[in-house]
Amino acid sequence: MALIENGLIKQLEEDLEFKVTYDGQVHNYTELQPSDDPDYRGMKRPKFASAVTKQVSDQVYAHASSGKLVLTLGGDHSIAIGTVSGTAKAVRERLGKDIAVIWVDAHADINTPETSDSGNIHGMPVSFLTGLATEEREDVFGWIKEEHRLSTKKLVYIGEFLVPGMEFM
Repeated sequence: MALIENGLIKQLEEDLEFKVTYDGQVHNYTELQPSDDPDYRGMKRPKFASAVTKQVSDQVYAHASSGKLVLTLGGDHSIAIGTVSGTAKAVRERLGKDIAVIWVDAHADINTPETSDSGNIHGMPVSFLTGLATEEREDVFGWIKEEHRLSTKKLVYIGEFLVPGMEFM
């Protein structure tokens, strides 16, 4: 919200000459919080994370399918499940092509529920987006279908990788 309050929309419109569609609100998705959300396959709060990312995916898809460039601000890394899946589906339908993603992060975020030490879903988005992790339950990421997926051939990582005993400047 601080970015919006400090003129982001105006800058996009005036400085970059973008035609901006903005609904005037910051979404926090608290209405999607289930009353019961136990750990599942080691994931923490899986129903809530799945519901939010599905909602974001649907919203991104609705805009991207009409040819709009979608800018999503906020959320932890798990939000990429929604932004990337919605874009991937829209681009496949509109252009018949796979999207490419440059993942800029110090972490690969490709843990599966079974390989994650923490159970935090923000460390798993790439595994769900590429199909390395799958689920049949609709309420726990089973909504992610092939049309939402990212090809590993179209994924590039840029990050900081530390080697024990070596210093990088």
